[in-house]
Amino acid sequence: MFLVSCQTNTTTTETQTTQDTTLLTFQDREYSEFIDITIADIEAQLTQGSGTYYVYYYGTYCYPCGQIKNEVLSKIELLVNDKVYLVETNSLSDINENINVEYTPSIVIITDNQAVQVIQGEIGILNIIDSLT
Repeated sequence: MFLVSCQTNTTTTETQTTQDTTLLTFQDREYSEFIDITIADIEAQLTQGSGTYYVYYYGTYCYPCGQIKNEVLSKIELLVNDKVYLVETNSLSDINENINVEYTPSIVIITDNQAVQVIQGEIGILNIIDSLT
C-alpha cells in the first residue's frame, strides 16, 4: 500500500506569517460536518453529474491539509454556484485511477466526468477556492 504524500509550499516567512494570521480568523471545522458532500466511492469521484465541479483531496494526517482545513471548509460552506466534494485519501487506492492526484492537499477540476486539471498544494487550492462562488 502506497501512501499519498503531503505537499507543502515554500513561502517567505513574511507571507507565511500573514497567511497563518488569516487562517486563525476562520471557525474550527471538521470534515465530518460535511458528510453530504463527501465522496466515499472511488467511481463516484468522476460521476457527480454533467458540467463542472471540484473534488478536494485531503489526508487526515497531512499537516498542510490541517493548516488550510478551516478556511477551505468555511468557504465551501458558503458556495452557491460552484460545487466542491471532499475525498479523504490515506492511500493511492482512495483515488480514482483516472485522476492524477499524487499529493494532498489537491483539488481537481472535473468537467463532464473528466479530470481536466489537478492543483496541488495549499496556495493553489486556496486560490481556486477563493475564485469559486
